[in-house]
Amino acid sequence: MAKLRCLIIDDEADARRIFREAVLAACQDMEIEEAGTPGEAADAIRSGKYTIALVDCNLIGSTSGNFEGIGFARDLSTSGCDVIMISGMPQRELATLALEVGNASFIRKPVSHSDLVAAIKLTLRNRETRPPRRGELPPGLEIDPHNLRLMLWNERRVPLSPALYSLVNCLARNHGKLVPHEELLKCLTSGQMADLHSQIRRVKEAFRTVDGNFSAIQSVFGDGYIWKS
Repeated sequence: MAKLRCLIIDDEADARRIFREAVLAACQDMEIEEAGTPGEAADAIRSGKYTIALVDCNLIGSTSGNFEGIGFARDLSTSGCDVIMISGMPQRELATLALEVGNASFIRKPVSHSDLVAAIKLTLRNRETRPPRRGELPPGLEIDPHNLRLMLWNERRVPLSPALYSLVNCLARNHGKLVPHEELLKCLTSGQMADLHSQIRRVKEAFRTVDGNFSAIQSVFGDGYIWKS
């Protein structure tokens, strides 16, 4: 499976340690980066994409207002990252701020270890079942705005069955990264390798009905498939 990455943004070292422990308890294979200042947060966001982020709203050393974390959360969400916003503010105020970020969830400090682990697990589970956001998709690929079960390739609809859609969803969400056979097999009810290769061929054929030169999906012999960006 493509590597999952988490960014923790909080100006308190103890809080970052607690958040790290919760993230690893929810997903032990998660790759975690930390940012303790607004500058570190900005650098981290520029350096790459993340699967999930835990963001404190109010950062010491902010240069653009008391709630610079909100801006970081918005930038992360726009890039396709799922965001959990954390703050000691009253819940009503925090909920209002969370609306500015779109689909971010929020937790009020102090938060228990078990509640934070549960929130992270739920966020990751929901991520796997929802259609990918625009920021997660490779260039040229979009979700049909009138039907979330349809894909558009260079603005033309691609005919995909539910099984083919699931394969495209998995590959496109991880574009530029190898997706192992074992992970792709989860998209199929048969669980058979021969069926996987057959369905990938059908995916390519479906895209070639609207683009005869389509070649974004490539096989990595013995390992899996990759959607080349």
